[in-house]
Amino acid sequence: MGKFINAIKLAFGWGPGWLSSVEKTGVAAQAVVLSDPAEIIKGLGYEGGDKWVSFQGRVEPPDGAPYDSKIYCRLSCALSGAMAVGGKVNVKYDPADRTRVALADDVSALLKSRIRR
Repeated sequence: MGKFINAIKLAFGWGPGWLSSVEKTGVAAQAVVLSDPAEIIKGLGYEGGDKWVSFQGRVEPPDGAPYDSKIYCRLSCALSGAMAVGGKVNVKYDPADRTRVALADDVSALLKSRIRR
C-alpha cells in the first residue's frame, strides 16, 4: 500500500513523505550522476508545477562504501542542464534507510557549481 501511495504522490508532484525529513536532517554526501536527469520527460511536452522526479546515482557516503540509488529532485533541477552523467552533485540521505536520497542543491546552486568548473 505504501508504494502505491508514493506512486500517487509522485504523479501529482508531492514526492514521498520522507523527502522533507531527509532534506532537513539527512546526512550530507556527494553522488555521481549515472543517468541523465533530463531524460525523464524527453520527447514529451510538460506544463505544470515543479514535481518530484528521480534519476539514478551512486551515493558516496562519508562513512562507508558507495552504493547505487534513486536520487529524488525537483523537475526544475532535472531540466536545468546543470547535471551531467558522470558529474557529481550534493545529496542528503537517511542513514536509517539509505535508499532515501534527495538532491541537496536547488537550481541556482547547481548552475553556480557548473559555472565554477
